[in-house]
Amino acid sequence: MLGITPTVPRMCHCATSVVGQCLHLYHARAVLTRLVPGMGYEPADIERWAEHIARFSIAGIRQCNGEDEAAA
Repeated sequence: MLGITPTVPRMCHCATSVVGQCLHLYHARAVLTRLVPGMGYEPADIERWAEHIARFSIAGIRQCNGEDEAAA
């Protein structure tokens, strides 16, 4: 999707951004369930979050394609 080799730092930035979203939902669970009443962590809820993270991340990664490395 990036049109670059995996050794470019942008690849690492994109990968850690995806992982960061997942870890945030896991580690911030106590806070998130207080801030967002009804926010669940059942399998169906997790599936919806996974789908959102995938769509959101793919759009962001596509947006990064073609940017010069100095901007990354």
